[in-house]
Amino acid sequence: MSEPADVKPEGADAPVFSIASLSTLKSSLFDLALASLFLNILGLALPMALLQVYDRILPNKSVGTMVFLMGAVLGALLLESTLNFCRSWITGWVGAKFEHNAGCTALNHLVMAGVDEFEREGSGAHLERMNSLATVREFYAGQAMLTLLDLPFAILYLGLVAMMGGLLVLVPITLLVLFCFTAVVLGGKLRASLQKRMTADDRRFNFIIEVLGGIHTVKAFAMEAQMVRRYERLQETCAEGAYEVALNSSTAMGLSSFFSQATTICVGMFGALVVLNGEMTTGGLAACSMLAGRAMSPIQKALGVWTRFQSFMLARHRLSELFKLKPEAPKGLP
Repeated sequence: MSEPADVKPEGADAPVFSIASLSTLKSSLFDLALASLFLNILGLALPMALLQVYDRILPNKSVGTMVFLMGAVLGALLLESTLNFCRSWITGWVGAKFEHNAGCTALNHLVMAGVDEFEREGSGAHLERMNSLATVREFYAGQAMLTLLDLPFAILYLGLVAMMGGLLVLVPITLLVLFCFTAVVLGGKLRASLQKRMTADDRRFNFIIEVLGGIHTVKAFAMEAQMVRRYERLQETCAEGAYEVALNSSTAMGLSSFFSQATTICVGMFGALVVLNGEMTTGGLAACSMLAGRAMSPIQKALGVWTRFQSFMLARHRLSELFKLKPEAPKGLP
């Protein structure tokens, strides 16, 4: 495999490797952006159809128009599903290519490093760095980019809510601001718990590798019970770290679900008052409720990416430490 050219010198030391250079996401960015554009436009089909059904078809009993409208909506949903599949196929292929390139390059750096460089840290640390590839792959495959591409359309949905409901748009905006604030706070806590768990896992893996590598010595000195007690303490620390990560992650998911349901309920409740005042139709209320949910979706995904971004930053840092290993011999030798 050819070495990526995205490196920069750092004095007389080995060049600093850029992990992003292993991703082929840039070549697929236009296709993903185009698919996201049409997906979000097609997402307007159902709210606008409900608006027509409640305000025009039901009062006028237009069965023919309803059949035509439902056929158009079904076609839009089918096309939306197809575009979602194509977009997932692209990101899956990009992720697979990145994992292959990054895995081969990482192992090349590891085996070509000098023995002193390799033994400076335990084998468990190198194993954990290799395992970081799975976490890094999600972001370099384009999952975060898809969320960023969908995010601007939340403004479009909220703009349509403002056009039909006027001040009703302040309800989803207020809930979105509260959701963003809580997600940022939880993101910081999640990153701290992830760092604690990774450090504990490093120590545990190093200990396991050392014990298994020196099993004859352990048997010769009858140290089995002592090794087990030492491992119990390390396992306890790992369990505590895993508990904190699970707790923070489930809290973030629970808050996301709560704000999603709260948006639907609050928009329906305050929208009913607007309808009773004669400032909006029933169809407009149904459309606004769906549009507010559509606006919440990309923001929920973005803040979900933000919480996972904490894991990504730690994993990328660990993987970059592997690429910093100095080679045993310069390149180009026969």
